[in-house]
Amino acid sequence: MEPLADVLLLHAVQAWCEDCGAEQLLLPVDDEGHPGLCCSVCDAAVFLLPAESVAPQVLRHTA
Repeated sequence: MEPLADVLLLHAVQAWCEDCGAEQLLLPVDDEGHPGLCCSVCDAAVFLLPAESVAPQVLRHTA
């Protein structure tokens, strides 16, 4: 397991937390193979959808 300082510096992202109603640091988590993020303030979980669920044509039109 990586030290907390390394996790914060290398993997944390600043993003909007709906539960807090503000931008917070979100830390990566892996819950039984489902990657996601967890708010560092309120511990709310945000699970990410796999990139395969987005059609490649959509990405080309928006880029």
